[in-house]
Amino acid sequence: MHNVKHNHVLHTRNVILHVVTDDLPRIAGAERVTVKPPSDVFT
Repeated sequence: MHNVKHNHVLHTRNVILHVVTDDLPRIAGAERVTVKPPSDVFT
């Protein structure tokens, strides 16, 4: 929303990023990144 208010434009493609940190020093490669749409209507 900040970008829309500042630049008065909504881009075709937007990225929502959610970062979660873990207390473990190492995480298995398959568990490091997860990509999923937030809902069925937002893709």
